[in-house]
Amino acid sequence: MYKQLHPLSPSPELLLFPNPSTGTFTAFSPSQSLGKITIYDLTGNIVYEISNVPNQSYEFNLDALSKGVYQVKAENELGIFVSRLVIQ
Repeated sequence: MYKQLHPLSPSPELLLFPNPSTGTFTAFSPSQSLGKITIYDLTGNIVYEISNVPNQSYEFNLDALSKGVYQVKAENELGIFVSRLVIQ
């Protein structure tokens, strides 16, 4: 079974706040658990990954990440959702 990939525009199924962030932020899915979350830098390297997030929200403390733009991908039963995160 293939999962649906949603466009790279900000997804209503994956909300990140505050955004921009200093490294501490919350990922939230209004309709289902977050599932697997992967954070990529703009070169495509995985900088953080967590599997089986059973809740609709998860708080990240990634203060060690460099300032820049990151892609946050959540994969759950509804599909794959991607949102952009700015760390200042």
